[in-house]
Amino acid sequence: MSYPTITSLSFRYGSSEEKASLRCCRAISRKAGCRNVVVELDALSRIWAGHSALLGRDMPTGMDGVDKEVTRAVWVPARNLVLMSLAASYAETLEGDVDVVVGFNSEEGRTFPDNSKEFVEKLNEVLSYSVLEKRITLVAPLIDLTKKGIVALSQELDAPVELSCSCYKPKGFRKDRPVHCGVCQSCILRSRGFRSAGVPDPTLYEVEPR
Repeated sequence: MSYPTITSLSFRYGSSEEKASLRCCRAISRKAGCRNVVVELDALSRIWAGHSALLGRDMPTGMDGVDKEVTRAVWVPARNLVLMSLAASYAETLEGDVDVVVGFNSEEGRTFPDNSKEFVEKLNEVLSYSVLEKRITLVAPLIDLTKKGIVALSQELDAPVELSCSCYKPKGFRKDRPVHCGVCQSCILRSRGFRSAGVPDPTLYEVEPR
C-alpha cells in the first residue's frame, strides 16, 4: 500500500488517553513526513462525558477473562461511526479519490462491533451514497491480524512502535516516549502481542503487565 500524499487525522474530545495520543500522532507524523490535522469535537465531548471509562467513569484494570465487561466500560457511544464520517467528510474536501486508513484488527473486532470487518464493509456501502463526485473508501489493512501479527508486521516495516500509545490511561512521557500504565486491558494485550511474537517490547510501562 503506497500513497503519494498522506494526512493523519487526530480527534480531540476529552478522552483519558487524548493528550498522549495526540502527542504520539504528531511525533509519528513528523517521522513519516506527513501532515497531521487535529479535529476539535467540543460538542461531542459534552455528549459523551460520563458515558465511558475514557470520559469520566471508573477505568477497569486487568483482564479477568471477561472482555465484554471491559468493552462496555470503555465504549464511547457510536464513536467510530462518528469519527469515520468526519474523516470521510474531510476526505471529500481533498483532490481525487481518497482512502481512509484505519487500524482495526481481528482481536478488537471480536469484542468491539465497530472494529469488525462487517463494520468496514457496511460503512463502505454507506459511503458510496454519502459522497457526491469521488470515491472514498475505508481501508483496514490490519483487519485480519492479531496483535501478534501486527507486531511481526511492525518488525518487517521497521515501524516506530515505541512512539505509539495504546494505553487507556497513559502516565506521561519519558524521553519523548509514552509511558503505559501496564494494568489496563489495552496494555495487557499489547504486551502479550510482543511476547507471543517473540519480539522485545520497547514499550515503557509504569507497571510490567502480567
